[in-house]
Amino acid sequence: MTLLETPYLKLEHILSHGEPTAVNYWYDQQQPEWVVLLRGKAKLKFEGDEMLELTAGDFILIPARSKHRVESCSYDALWMALHFHAGVPQ
Repeated sequence: MTLLETPYLKLEHILSHGEPTAVNYWYDQQQPEWVVLLRGKAKLKFEGDEMLELTAGDFILIPARSKHRVESCSYDALWMALHFHAGVPQ
């Protein structure tokens, strides 16, 4: 659910219900994304097989064009994601 959106940022509230990213699908976003796991557990997989385990309170800044996916997550996984433009607006 989008909580706030402007031309420069998008703030989302995401409840995963234990669902990983679809098989063979990779997020490949044009903007950086800051993500915090507010509740639950999750595993993020990055292109090249790097795996990152997250628990409630953990956060990460995912650079633009960094292919990633949710490999697994608990049923109660609750996220906050902020997509933003890295440059200064003109």
